[in-house]
Amino acid sequence: MASSYTEYFQLNQWAAEAEGKADRAQLTELSARVERAEQAAEENRTALEAAEQAWRDQNALHLLKTATLSTGGDNFQFSLIGVDWSLWRLVHLVIEPKVRDQQGVSLYLDGGKQLLSLVGYGKTHIVLYPWHSGDWPFQGWAVSGGWSHFEDSHYFSSVTGLTLIKSFPDYPLLAGFKITMYGEK
Repeated sequence: MASSYTEYFQLNQWAAEAEGKADRAQLTELSARVERAEQAAEENRTALEAAEQAWRDQNALHLLKTATLSTGGDNFQFSLIGVDWSLWRLVHLVIEPKVRDQQGVSLYLDGGKQLLSLVGYGKTHIVLYPWHSGDWPFQGWAVSGGWSHFEDSHYFSSVTGLTLIKSFPDYPLLAGFKITMYGEK
């Protein structure tokens, strides 16, 4: 069986150079191959980083607005005026209630129809689905000790705000009650 190795195969590089027997053609070719492989790996790494950054930019949550109740009260108005629903595939609302004990809070759409009853402790994450259109029924899912789906006949484009109202008349909503709204493309 014929070997593809040269007669200098078993000499280390320094011994071969000292004896003047280095197979320079093969070393040069090997160096060129290694350099091309390293260059291709660098190009792949750069392309992957660019693709990852583009994905992050596209799928990041963008802060749209936030509001915090500065003094206690019976209700908390969160305006949705000025939200361009057509920019977002999903809209996330994070509600951080501040109430006495485990008092519940009711979420109303435009001060009219009750959408949800929320537990008064821990965060509630609501995901709305405008699907890049304001002409879509107001709907979404809420996560607060379980999943709750809600839907209303109003369109996203016609909704002006959400109102959170305390569940028990004797206990007001406390200062620090917070709502944060994010958009996801």
